[in-house]
Amino acid sequence: MKKIYGIIGYPVVNSLSPTLHNAALKAAGINAEYRVFDLLPDDPEALANFCYEVQLNKIDGFSVTRPDKQEVMAYM
Repeated sequence: MKKIYGIIGYPVVNSLSPTLHNAALKAAGINAEYRVFDLLPDDPEALANFCYEVQLNKIDGFSVTRPDKQEVMAYM
């Protein structure tokens, strides 16, 4: 089963993280994908929904960029 990782924040659509992480995962032979999760700032409902969906969608881990670093702690 493919593992899913990613980065959340705004804007992250142009982040180089997926390119770098996916290349490293492929080179290491790890069955995983690193995705972008672009969340609008100052939208606590979107952040709460994402955190709920982490378990629902079996997301194995994610990085957090500004401005969500402090807010995401409430869901950890």
